[in-house]
Amino acid sequence: MASVNLTTDTAHPKMDLYELNMYEALRRLPVVLFIGVLAFAGIIGNLHVLYIYCTFFKPSTYRVFVLLLSIIDLLCCLVSMPFEMIDEIFPFSYSEIISCKIFRFINTAIAVASAFTLVLIASERYRRICRPYDTQMSETTAIYSSLGVVVAALVFTFPALYVYGRKTLPDLPVPGYNVSVYNVTGFECTWGDHMEGSVFGYIYYTWVLMSVVGPMIALGVLYSIIGVNLKKHNDFMRVTLRSKNKSEANPSQSLTCVSDTEQQNRISTNDRNVENANSSVGSKEFLLTEANMRHVTTEVKNGSSKPGSNLAVPQSSLDNISGRRISDRKSSNESSNSAQTNRSSQNPLRPKETTISDKEQRITKVLFAITMLFICSFLPYIIIMIAFFSDSSYSDGLNTTELVLYLISFRLYMINSVANSLFYGFFDTKFRKHVKRLYQLFYDCCKSRVGAKKV
Repeated sequence: MASVNLTTDTAHPKMDLYELNMYEALRRLPVVLFIGVLAFAGIIGNLHVLYIYCTFFKPSTYRVFVLLLSIIDLLCCLVSMPFEMIDEIFPFSYSEIISCKIFRFINTAIAVASAFTLVLIASERYRRICRPYDTQMSETTAIYSSLGVVVAALVFTFPALYVYGRKTLPDLPVPGYNVSVYNVTGFECTWGDHMEGSVFGYIYYTWVLMSVVGPMIALGVLYSIIGVNLKKHNDFMRVTLRSKNKSEANPSQSLTCVSDTEQQNRISTNDRNVENANSSVGSKEFLLTEANMRHVTTEVKNGSSKPGSNLAVPQSSLDNISGRRISDRKSSNESSNSAQTNRSSQNPLRPKETTISDKEQRITKVLFAITMLFICSFLPYIIIMIAFFSDSSYSDGLNTTELVLYLISFRLYMINSVANSLFYGFFDTKFRKHVKRLYQLFYDCCKSRVGAKKV
């Protein structure tokens, strides 16, 4: 590290731009290492997520959303984080205008896209948990919605291409000293010189801030409603399971719990059903018997007019009549039984329709954890932005420790790009199982190759 060569007049130290930039970069070295570790871990984790969900998971809306978040996080690790590291390595000598505009635009767009994606996921979870009988989002709709989220994020952050640029820093300050170096000019990637004295930059920052705060409020409302519905559902299922266990443990007690009134109502209802069934059967039998008897009587009369005719009724006709009576009774009984079965199956509780599966609850918990991390990690960024609006020079004169904490807090939102893949591993048992299987195959392959070389 270059030593600061101060003259007797401490306001005029003898340092050039290279020395000032190197000294400031060394002060920010912990920030560079912090971002580098996040980038490395995020790349490894998101590659695992992309491979496993593309290969082993069936197409679904959950799969679409997970892949979208992983792509956004991977872009953050491959593009945004390396740029932030370069920006910290050259705090006083970043003079590239075009790259500054492009990378600042990409950084902001990625943050806004993450917020919009989480709102889209929360709305899908809300419909699936709180409105299960409504039309649910399909995989195709999820894909188009994801594309719409990306386009909306790009549109919302498009003014960044105008706001950001190269800012001139005349008379650079000496890091750690309350002095300045006259006639040494530096450059940093932030608001461009053309934004000096303009309110457009503050309007843009307010716009970006609301693009993050608005989704955070929407996420809080949606997941609060989802949490209340899940709690009611779980309480209901817990009470139902407890009553079922009690009835199985004491069957005689469960039978005596039925009141006499209910039993009488059931008996009277069954009697009415039987009477209706018998009356319908009787009417059918009467019509059928009357028609057959007319036919037989006609045959008898015709036959009696002929010599040698037999006046006895044919036995086949009587057999047909009795057979039809029996079959009619059977069909009526079967229809009444099937009607009773249908009525009993149409239970108002309808557990198959109202029950929220364990899979849906597990998916909701994973996405809720990701949302909570997003909100917590963005809070320091919002606080710093508000402080910047109040006083843009509040960060001047910070010592090394304060500067490092300030810069790390400003970039804590990048933790989302790393922690999402960890949450899948913690909560998604299927994802964790496939990760273990993947490394087991890799270990077996390496072991077989080593054994082959020894031979």
